[in-house]
Amino acid sequence: MKKLKIAEFIDSYYPCIDGVMNVVTNYCRNFNNEKAECKLITPAAKKSDHYKDCQPFEVVRCLSVSAPDGYRCGFPEIDAKLEKRLKNEHFDIFHVHSPFNMGLYAIKQARKRKIPVVVTLHTKYHEDFKRTLHGNKALCDFMIKRIMRVFNNADYVWTVTESTCQVLRDYGYNGKIDVVRNGTDMRYPDNPEELVKN
Repeated sequence: MKKLKIAEFIDSYYPCIDGVMNVVTNYCRNFNNEKAECKLITPAAKKSDHYKDCQPFEVVRCLSVSAPDGYRCGFPEIDAKLEKRLKNEHFDIFHVHSPFNMGLYAIKQARKRKIPVVVTLHTKYHEDFKRTLHGNKALCDFMIKRIMRVFNNADYVWTVTESTCQVLRDYGYNGKIDVVRNGTDMRYPDNPEELVKN
């Protein structure tokens, strides 16, 4: 049986660190097995960081510039190397973890290839926009509309909790939402009741 080929897309990755990056790393690690091959598509790290990817899966980087809070903003649309690279890959599915440039790019590429795309909401973006845009309501509303283009064009939409389903509804999403929890690689204890009591 042919291996399922998965591309995970994220707008920022190591050496930046946050919870979503950790989740995506675990997706890629766990999906690389005898049944599937997973690659991560993400913006390039800042050259001055001298960062080298050393994951047990392939990380494909694209052109990028600095963004607020130490993040990177990718420009996959104008990266000829990435375009050529993706043309030679035969992915079966795309999974998007952030709805900015990489997410928009993944949606367009999936449509071109006639493959399904899953988009997961991990973060309450409106709060982030309010903070970074200093409460500018017009800009916050514009950014919410922009990210909703990714969710509204996905084949499947996931959130990580029931409460984030409501967040997505508040942003104006009306489609079907599946809750797919992040999970853990920790072993469940043999005595959970006793530990809770203690």
